Amino acid sequence: MQSDLRATSTTGTPELSRWTIALWLAAAIAALAYGSTLGLALWPAQATTQAAAKAALCTLLIAATLSATHRPRRERIWLGAALFTALVGDVLLALPQLGWSFIGGLGAFLLTHLAYCVTLAPWRARPGRWQVAVLVLIWLSAPALYSVFWPQLHELALPVALYMLALCVMASFALCARHARVWLGVGGLLFVASDAMIGIERFVTPFKGSAPAIWLTYAIAQLCLTAALLGKRF
Repeated sequence: MQSDLRATSTTGTPELSRWTIALWLAAAIAALAYGSTLGLALWPAQATTQAAAKAALCTLLIAATLSATHRPRRERIWLGAALFTALVGDVLLALPQLGWSFIGGLGAFLLTHLAYCVTLAPWRARPGRWQVAVLVLIWLSAPALYSVFWPQLHELALPVALYMLALCVMASFALCARHARVWLGVGGLLFVASDAMIGIERFVTPFKGSAPAIWLTYAIAQLCLTAALLGKRF
């Protein structure tokens, strides 16, 4: 993993600093540590502590972004914005005692996807055959899944529709990127998978193991997207 994150001078890409790599790895460890506690009945009475633990992933990734001075300033600003709004969303979703926790988290992550879209738009390229196949699957699955959610959406119908649209656009940009297609594609698809599970859990039926599955797919998505945007272009 570290060898993939470190860009070499032979490719003409500036080398990542040790701080950037260390912060990214720390974020990965923090995400894994938090994910390993889910389902253990550790957090219900300690929502504030859980929110702080959950925030460690994006906090460390923001620090990694700030340390990556070899990347263009524009990319770091928009990536930082994506990660900061995701941090806000993580904290809000960890505080269900707030009556507006879900809608607030939804709004924060909507901004996350828009910031990722701005970051990734300059990287767009003509998709290959497999990208086209996956794009078709995403754009056909989204309305189908929305129709399943529909009976339980009520006042959330419009916000969820807008969120799903932004999510699909972000994933499309990630899949069609000119650089780092593997990491960005995996990151975009895992973000879609994580959010789909959230929707199923909330609007269809709870399922066993949902908490660690949702968190780990989300965390890996953020780690892949950040690694691709900060690290070696391949």
